Amino acid sequence: RAGPVVSAVSDRPGPTTGLSFAHEPSVVSDADETYRTVVSGASASFTVQGSEFIGHVAPAESVAVAEAVVENVSEQYDDATHNVPAY
Repeated sequence: RAGPVVSAVSDRPGPTTGLSFAHEPSVVSDADETYRTVVSGASASFTVQGSEFIGHVAPAESVAVAEAVVENVSEQYDDATHNVPAY
Protein backbone atom coordinates (compact mmCIF):
# COMPACT_ATOMS: atom_id res chain seq x y z
CA ARG A 1 0.00 0.00 0.00
CA ALA A 2 1.52 3.31 -1.03
CA GLY A 3 -0.52 5.58 1.27
CA PRO A 4 -1.23 9.25 0.64
CA VAL A 5 0.67 11.31 -1.89
CA VAL A 6 1.96 14.70 -0.85
CA SER A 7 3.24 16.97 -3.58
CA ALA A 8 4.41 20.52 -3.03
CA VAL A 9 5.11 23.07 -5.72
CA SER A 10 6.57 26.50 -5.15
CA ASP A 11 7.59 29.85 -6.59
CA ARG A 12 4.34 30.53 -8.45
CA PRO A 13 2.91 34.00 -7.92
CA GLY A 14 -0.76 34.07 -7.01
CA PRO A 15 -3.37 34.32 -4.27
CA THR A 16 -3.26 32.38 -1.04
CA THR A 17 -5.99 29.78 -0.62
CA GLY A 18 -7.11 27.81 2.43
CA LEU A 19 -6.99 24.13 3.19
CA SER A 20 -10.18 22.17 2.78
CA PHE A 21 -10.83 18.48 3.31
CA ALA A 22 -13.95 16.81 2.00
CA HIS A 23 -13.89 14.17 4.75
CA GLU A 24 -12.16 13.30 7.98
CA PRO A 25 -9.09 11.07 7.55
CA SER A 26 -9.91 7.37 7.36
CA VAL A 27 -8.37 4.58 9.41
CA VAL A 28 -6.48 1.87 7.50
CA SER A 29 -5.44 -1.44 9.04
CA ASP A 30 -2.71 -3.75 7.82
CA ALA A 31 -1.76 -7.01 9.49
CA ASP A 32 0.97 -5.24 11.49
CA GLU A 33 -0.28 -1.68 11.98
CA THR A 34 -3.20 0.73 11.95
CA TYR A 35 -2.82 4.32 10.77
CA ARG A 36 -4.86 7.30 9.61
CA THR A 37 -4.83 8.37 5.98
CA VAL A 38 -6.70 10.71 3.65
CA VAL A 39 -10.01 9.82 2.01
CA SER A 40 -9.93 12.38 -0.80
CA GLY A 41 -7.61 14.96 -2.30
CA ALA A 42 -7.03 18.42 -0.89
CA SER A 43 -4.67 21.34 -1.40
CA ALA A 44 -3.46 24.38 0.50
CA SER A 45 -1.23 27.32 -0.35
CA PHE A 46 0.52 30.23 1.29
CA THR A 47 2.73 33.07 0.08
CA VAL A 48 6.12 34.06 1.49
CA GLN A 49 8.00 37.05 0.10
CA GLY A 50 6.07 36.95 -3.17
CA SER A 51 6.46 33.19 -3.75
CA GLU A 52 3.41 30.94 -3.55
CA PHE A 53 3.83 27.50 -1.99
CA ILE A 54 1.10 24.99 -2.87
CA GLY A 55 0.68 21.59 -1.22
CA HIS A 56 -1.45 18.74 -2.51
CA VAL A 57 -2.47 15.48 -0.85
CA ALA A 58 -4.36 12.57 -2.41
CA PRO A 59 -5.09 8.96 -1.51
CA ALA A 60 -3.15 6.32 -3.46
CA GLU A 61 -3.58 2.57 -3.21
CA SER A 62 -0.42 1.78 -5.19
CA VAL A 63 2.89 3.28 -6.27
CA ALA A 64 1.53 3.56 -9.83
CA VAL A 65 -1.41 5.67 -8.62
CA ALA A 66 0.93 7.81 -6.49
CA GLU A 67 3.21 8.43 -9.46
CA ALA A 68 0.21 9.34 -11.63
CA VAL A 69 -0.90 11.93 -9.06
CA VAL A 70 2.61 13.40 -8.97
CA GLU A 71 2.72 13.53 -12.78
CA ASN A 72 -0.66 15.27 -12.88
CA VAL A 73 0.48 17.92 -10.39
CA SER A 74 3.74 18.38 -12.33
CA GLU A 75 1.80 18.93 -15.55
CA GLN A 76 -0.73 21.25 -13.90
CA TYR A 77 2.07 23.42 -12.45
CA ASP A 78 4.63 23.07 -15.23
CA ASP A 79 5.95 26.56 -14.53
CA ALA A 80 6.86 25.74 -10.90
CA THR A 81 10.54 25.92 -9.99
CA HIS A 82 10.19 23.08 -7.44
CA ASN A 83 7.96 20.00 -7.38
CA VAL A 84 8.68 17.78 -4.38
CA PRO A 85 6.67 14.52 -4.11
CA ALA A 86 6.56 12.19 -1.12
CA TYR A 87 4.78 8.84 -0.87
